Formats: sequence, C-alpha cells, structure tokens
Amino acid sequence: MISEALLHRLVTAASRAPSADNMQAWSFAAAGDVVDVYVEPGRVLPTDVDAMFAWVGLGAAVENLVIAAEDEGFGVTVDDGGLGDGTSGDREPVRVRLSPGGSGSGSRSGHPLAGWIERRETNRGPYDETPLDPTTLGELTEAVGRFDAGVHWIGGSADLGLMASMDARSSYIRLEHRPLHDELFDILRFSRRSVEETGFGLDFASLGVPPALVGAARLLRYPSVMKVVSHLGIGRFVARQLAAKLCAAGAVCLVTARRAGPAGYVEAGRAMERLWLAATARELAVQPYGVLPQYLTKLDVEPEGFLPRYAEVMRGHREPFAGLFPGARDEHPAIVLRVGRPREQPPRRSVRLPVDQLIRSGREPLLTSRPAIAAIRHRGAGGWRTGRVSSQDAGGRRAASAVATVWTAIKRASQAVPRANEAATSEGQCTARNTRVPPAASAPARARSPIVVRRSWDQTRGER
Repeated sequence: MISEALLHRLVTAASRAPSADNMQAWSFAAAGDVVDVYVEPGRVLPTDVDAMFAWVGLGAAVENLVIAAEDEGFGVTVDDGGLGDGTSGDREPVRVRLSPGGSGSGSRSGHPLAGWIERRETNRGPYDETPLDPTTLGELTEAVGRFDAGVHWIGGSADLGLMASMDARSSYIRLEHRPLHDELFDILRFSRRSVEETGFGLDFASLGVPPALVGAARLLRYPSVMKVVSHLGIGRFVARQLAAKLCAAGAVCLVTARRAGPAGYVEAGRAMERLWLAATARELAVQPYGVLPQYLTKLDVEPEGFLPRYAEVMRGHREPFAGLFPGARDEHPAIVLRVGRPREQPPRRSVRLPVDQLIRSGREPLLTSRPAIAAIRHRGAGGWRTGRVSSQDAGGRRAASAVATVWTAIKRASQAVPRANEAATSEGQCTARNTRVPPAASAPARARSPIVVRRSWDQTRGER
C-alpha cells in the first residue's frame, strides 16, 4: 500500500520532468501498490498532433517516478499496454507498480541519478562550441540502452548549420500561422501574477528574456502587429537568432520513438529524461527543440493543419532531416536536444504546479480551467480573420505602425554596418558568431565535416 507521504515524494520527483511549453500535462493516482500516471487532457496543447508531446512529457515524468521509487528501495515495473496506438487522450494510464526491492520495501538503497532530478533544468544560454568527445556520447547513449527508443547524434559545423537553418525556417511558422500563434500567446505568462495564478506555461524570466523586451513581446499578440512583423520579416529574424544557438553545441541529439502512438512516445520520453539526467550528472547543459519533430509529424498526420505555403516549407525539410539522421528513417522523431558545456547558468527555472494539484482522487480528470486555449481548438488553418485576439485589435493598429517605423530604422542601420566576417564565411557552415545559418536547399551539396560524430545506436529492448 502506497502511503500518502510516499506518493507525495514520488509525484514531486515526477513533476520535475520537462514538458512541452511547460504544460505539465500529467496527473497521478494511487491504488494499492500502483501509481497510475495519466495524460491530463486539460493541459494538452490544442495543436499537439496526436498529443505526441504530451505523451513524451508523460514518459519523462514516469521515468523520474521510477528512479525515485528505486531510490526508495522498491522494485518497479511499468505497464503501458493500455495505451494502444490510438490518438485519444482519454485512455488507460501508464501503471507503475512498486514491489519490495533488494533492500526491502521502502528501505532507501540509492539510485545514481536520483539526486540529479531536482538539478535537471533547461539551459537556453550559450554553450562552449567544443565538440563532445565520442566517449561522452557513447556513455550518454548507453544510459538509455534499456529503452525501445532511438538515440542519434550529429556534430560538426556543416550538420549543425543545416539543423539551425531548418529549425529557423520552421520556428517562424509558429509566430506567423494564426492557430499556432494564438496558442503560443495563450501559454505565455507576461507577469509574475499570471505565473503564480496558472502554475504552468512559459514565463519570460525562465526564457531569459530581458524585462525591457517583455512589453514589446506583448504587442505581438495583436493580429495587426503580427501582420506588420510578418511583412517586415521580423518573425524570421527572431527565429534565426533562436535557431543559431544550435550552431553553438557540443552535439545535437535526436530521440525517436520506434513505435507509432502513445506507448512509443512514452518510451521516447523515458529515454529523453534518462539521457538528460545522465548529461546533468556530467555537468552538461541541455535544451530541447521540438518544432521540427512536431511539424514533420503534423505534415504526415494532419497536413491540413498548415497553410499551403507552410506545408511546402516542411516538405522541403523531410529529406535534409532524414539525411542528417539516416538511422532514424523508419522511426518517429520525438524531440531534438542541444547538448554542450554551458557558459552560464539559466536565470530561473520554470514554474511548477503544486503537487496536490496533480493528484487525482479517482479516474476522473482534474478540472483545469483554460478557456483561452480551449477556445482555439475549433480554429482551422485559416489566416488572420477571427478569434479572441481580434477583439483587442483596435489598439494594435497604432502599435503596428510604431513597430514598422522602428524596425525599418533598425534594418537601415544594420545594413550600414560592415560585416567583415560574412565575406569569409562559406555557405553551409555555422560562423564563429552564429550570425548566419545555411539555407535548407544547400543540403544535398554540403560536404561532411571530418570531425562529425554520427552514431545511430540500436539497442535491443531490455527490461523496462
């Protein structure tokens, strides 16, 4: 029988797992010697195709729970057989069964990764560009060898540059495509009060955004401002700056699900978290990139969710992405991880929901009020026509005019600044300062770097 105190400790560890946009789409219930872990439908992102990110996040939470239970001295078995291969979020939970371990039930025996659960974090800052050595990559891969998931590595300026280019060309879609844009601004937290009231979503402090820029970011919720931003190319500029961090990485890792559907993504999430904890234990930093895996999956499953021009962009990424990770062609991309040695620590960790709000009293989902996110579920792939943000657009037109004026001045000033290093930079490589990323179209002609570390590790499935 799992005591209330033990359940609280296990859920505390589980809730420290990463989740897409910090939505924490999980909940827990105890019955006898079993902890049931559910996808919480009220916190699944509306555009999360097949809830793949919700299942990946739930897998990470399950892995933390397993490690914490083993640290307490319990034997653990995980049963995800009730998930099946469908897409509904309302299904059987992942069942984590505890049994007396080698040290006796509840006798703390220690787990080598348990102490790193609390210290694991997302680091969006700059990394040392020195490539990670093959020994380190091998150790990180071996840490997840027990899972039925793929782990694939790339490195070197040419491959990292191509990855940055594809990520930039994909990320701006989220800023410009109306359903994805509205979803993003529904989960952004612009004040400390909104962070404390919700307990989930993205707050600007943890994203490392300077306070002076938060007000400017707030303007982007207006459709009229977003039209100007799109017309001036600001969305693409921002996406390029964010993606350029991929050039400054010791290595980039793709974690894949070998099976389609929830059970496969849960397994990939467990592998991701185990690798992330192993990296943290080696004082390495990790930042997840989910846009490419999600949008490539969306293109296959529900291409109607994109406007034609965005679908064409994503179709152009299929072969270059497969070329970077040839061992993953028959697998399902779950998440991309930037891994390296950090130059600085992140400013603040993401907010977390209180443990008491994650525990169910039975099988019924928790009641989470999210009218803003729920309201965009019905929206299709249309442009800037209707929706909650449009009702606020009167003030946005004045803001849009100001944005256009300021941005035009910035662009003129930047064009007058000599770019000495640009002329010496060949197309298809990351520069030392990461000021350029190569176009995706250059992928077939690019040369392989002799220092690239590329390994596809196919481990047979072991005990889970």
